[in-house]
Amino acid sequence: MNSQLQGSPQLDRSQLKQSIDQKNKDISPNTSRDMMNKSRNEEQKSAHNTSKNTQRSKRKNYFVSIEQKSVIENMVRKIDKVHYLRQFFESKLFNNYVISLTIFYTILMFCEFSIDDPTENFSNVQGMLLILQYIEIVIISLIILEILLKCYAYGIKLYFKQRVNIIDAVVISLSLILVLTDQFITQSSAKIISKFFRIFFRFLRLFIILRKMKNTNKKALEYKFGDKTPIEKILAIIDNLKQLVTDDHYYRELEWASQMISSNKLYEPILGKEQKELEQWMQQYDGKSKIEIKEEKKKEEVKEVQLEQPIKKEENKQVSTPATATPVVTAAPAPVAVTQHIVPEVVEEQFIYQQIETSPQVENYFENLDSREFMVFEFFKENLGKELSILLNYLFEQYQCFQAWKLQPEVLYHFSDIIQQKYLGNPYHNKIHAFDVTQTMHFFLKKCNFVQIGKLNKIDIGTVFVAAAIHDVEHPGFNNPFQMNAKTDLAILYNDKSPLENHHLSVTFKLLRDNPSINIFEGIDKKTYKNVRETLIQMILKTDMNQHFTSLAQLKGRLASNEFDAKAADKPLCLNTLLHAADVSNPFKPFHIYQEWTHRVLNEFWIQGDVERSRGLPISYLCDRYTTNIAKSQIGFIDFIVQPYFETICQFIPELLNYMPLFEQNKQEWQTYEEYYDRQLATLQAQQKKLEERTKTIEDKKKDLTISQIDKFSTPSQINIQQIKTQSQQQQ
Repeated sequence: MNSQLQGSPQLDRSQLKQSIDQKNKDISPNTSRDMMNKSRNEEQKSAHNTSKNTQRSKRKNYFVSIEQKSVIENMVRKIDKVHYLRQFFESKLFNNYVISLTIFYTILMFCEFSIDDPTENFSNVQGMLLILQYIEIVIISLIILEILLKCYAYGIKLYFKQRVNIIDAVVISLSLILVLTDQFITQSSAKIISKFFRIFFRFLRLFIILRKMKNTNKKALEYKFGDKTPIEKILAIIDNLKQLVTDDHYYRELEWASQMISSNKLYEPILGKEQKELEQWMQQYDGKSKIEIKEEKKKEEVKEVQLEQPIKKEENKQVSTPATATPVVTAAPAPVAVTQHIVPEVVEEQFIYQQIETSPQVENYFENLDSREFMVFEFFKENLGKELSILLNYLFEQYQCFQAWKLQPEVLYHFSDIIQQKYLGNPYHNKIHAFDVTQTMHFFLKKCNFVQIGKLNKIDIGTVFVAAAIHDVEHPGFNNPFQMNAKTDLAILYNDKSPLENHHLSVTFKLLRDNPSINIFEGIDKKTYKNVRETLIQMILKTDMNQHFTSLAQLKGRLASNEFDAKAADKPLCLNTLLHAADVSNPFKPFHIYQEWTHRVLNEFWIQGDVERSRGLPISYLCDRYTTNIAKSQIGFIDFIVQPYFETICQFIPELLNYMPLFEQNKQEWQTYEEYYDRQLATLQAQQKKLEERTKTIEDKKKDLTISQIDKFSTPSQINIQQIKTQSQQQQ
């Protein structure tokens, strides 16, 4: 084409334009109209053909879709039948029917055996035996029908995948053969042998049925408390899929998936045989390798066989006072190592520390320290000062933690005092709340025996009490939703991720870094400090109420697995759970203490709600003083938050079951106050309405005054703004 263009003579633009104009002139109007009509007719024919083809294809697709729909409907009907059959076979009614039939079958055999007497040949006896044999054939036929229906519902291969079903089918088949052959046996000895085997098979079948029922009841009792969580439903779905799968490979894959989900290993890397280099990378970012974990387990096994000799309280008492007297130097007695088997004796180095003695007044209060009924408000009314310091030193001494931490009581005393001073004067999140949570953790450890359940060592116990003491330090009295809605510095700093909990941790560790004289971690090695710091971070971050339901679901998932171990793998989870439980444990206390805490926390909430209303922010839940019924709010708090949480904890701390009735008692107490708080709310709402009407009237008067002043002047430039403001203020 390029060659043709190059060979053709070059045309001038003017000549080309003239030739085009001449051609347009040659075309008459009639000719142009005919061409347009012809083009329109062709387009209509093309559209008509296209519509015909489209209708044909639609008709064809319609018939195809009808065929597909019928096939799908048939499949759905079949699946529904199978599903209904399975539901029927797994129902309690069917299980009771099978057991009743089996028991009746066994009793029938005993009757037949007792009636039959080989020494006599009475016609009535023979007639009764014949009737019993016919009944037996009917019963065996019903059982065989049951097996056939189950084969249809579950599939032959899947149904006989369980050995129990194979044995059951064999027993019934042999029973049928024996009862049929018994009709043709004439020798009495052969009949006796046949009946003996039939009785044996009946007992064997009864044992099989009872075993099946035991497994069914076990599944029914797995979720005793509350509804299923998503992880529990996923595990149940996988269990159902395992029953449907016939391929061994996929069955093993589903089994592996179930184990990974139940053991919380979804995000762990899958290490191959050559895992040494990968472990080094994991150690760099995670801090621990599998080799170190194995070594730690070996050390723990060595420590477990060493029994510490109890230290008498009288030997540790010294004459000193927290403020004035000089502390007496005492040597903590070294634990006596009792070796078992061939484990070598491990002798710990003695640590000498200066003990701080508690006053008789404090001792009198602390006699009831391990009880839920500890009078925390009465204790703070004594105005002793440094209450948190006194408590932490007392607990560290009681649990013998000073020796393990290599910590001087004076250091812990001053650290706790500064922490107490950093608690603000909020109605609820204050030093009394910190004391109360620490005391409640002591209740869990001692009264509920979690020290033995979790096999807590002295480092663990001290970490628990430190976490409880610092868990709300410098709480501003405004919760996380407020921080995020108001875009506070804390919310910006921590990117809306538990801003308050991160702040509590940051304040504590900055305090320890900047004041070496009160560094309570100075005596422990770097590796232990790293573990303690990690434990503190996890425990306090889990006190965020935003994590409540996630933590509860995680705990339920672990408890539902067969690998739950509060002494090892699940110890951190249990510690996180207990601190959060102590943080929301007000409904777990006697009502007079619970009621005081309720008024304090709602007062703090309502102050926040007033600030949110004044700033135009969304008012957080329970923070509106004009709509919150105190009694109803606490009943909901018990029903939806605290009681389900404590019921789940009961599964690894059974001692808590003895205290669970208190929730119902407190709910009944609050129910008696519902009408009172409804009347109080109605009065508040009426006052609020009058206040709003008065405010609106004042605003309207302001507006009218401003308009009247503007009308007095001819132009806006002549308006005296300051005069209008003055007159508005006088009118107001």
